[in-house]
Amino acid sequence: MSRPDLRDKTAAIIGLGQIGGSLALAFRNEKLFKKIYGYDLDRNTLKIAASRGLVDGPFSSLEKVLGEADLVILSIPVRQIISILPKVAKHLKPTALLCETGSTKLEILRAVMRLKIKNYLGIHPVAGTEKERIKGWNADLFKNRIFTITPASNSPQEGGAIVRTIINQIGAKVVPLSAERHDLIFSKTSHLPYLLAIGLINSVFASGDRSASRNLLGGAFRDATRVGLSSPVVMQDILISNRKNIIRQISLFSSQLQKYQEYLKECNETGLSQTILKARKIRSALKFS
Repeated sequence: MSRPDLRDKTAAIIGLGQIGGSLALAFRNEKLFKKIYGYDLDRNTLKIAASRGLVDGPFSSLEKVLGEADLVILSIPVRQIISILPKVAKHLKPTALLCETGSTKLEILRAVMRLKIKNYLGIHPVAGTEKERIKGWNADLFKNRIFTITPASNSPQEGGAIVRTIINQIGAKVVPLSAERHDLIFSKTSHLPYLLAIGLINSVFASGDRSASRNLLGGAFRDATRVGLSSPVVMQDILISNRKNIIRQISLFSSQLQKYQEYLKECNETGLSQTILKARKIRSALKFS
């Protein structure tokens, strides 16, 4: 199949936070589309995006943006995506392709199927930092990163080709995943680590001796808690929408901690050593995008 030519097409990005704004920048730098429209509830963000050339416009009406675009990307928190889908379904061009960048997929996919949206393909850029909104805009954010692709049962083949072309053009790699598999994997590798980070922060600073703890923070605490700086709104949506998987991961991790606690109570140096060495061996072999 030949690579689709998108240069006469119009893209619309709904939500110009770190991911949405960075996508607009990347699209612009690669000259992927004839026009890039943007929409954000924060009028100042939209104004800045237009002044910096990220988007054409700006548009004050979501309906207008939806009606003009050949590709629509919803880059807003998960529950906002679900909430806005009925309006999107009503105003989307019949031939337009709909994508969203939510960090969970199953609830979104179910909403898409209820609304009988045909040209849908879920994507998830495994990228981003703790920087929010304008401060996080970065045209190179997706270089050598992974995008998961989650199709619906009725997703068009040509839509998949278009999305793969876009992802490849901005320097990222494609990994197809079902919605169920996606949410299970990220409950382990992303959502549980976030809870561990905020749990560690709240545990260390639960007592009144805050000043001493602050003065003695080391690299381990810094690295283990960095993800705790992520957007509270975004993370709360993720945790609620994927709660069944995350609850299971919390139980499994709690069992691990209980085992380590027993090793320490019993001064079981053999068990502790084996656990440490096993984890170190696994971690040293891991590769990160």
